[in-house]
Amino acid sequence: MIRHTVVFTLKHPPHSLEEKRFLADAKRILTAIKGVTHFEQLRQVSPKNDYR
Repeated sequence: MIRHTVVFTLKHPPHSLEEKRFLADAKRILTAIKGVTHFEQLRQVSPKNDYR
């Protein structure tokens, strides 16, 4: 298995409707790709990190 990690900061406010739509669309599109298994979306929560 190959694991890909993508880190980005959204322009949408955290927990906003826009963020929820973006993440739902991303999950729907990416999980439809043949061979994609064990898809995860994780949130950075450490105060030591600037990624939000």
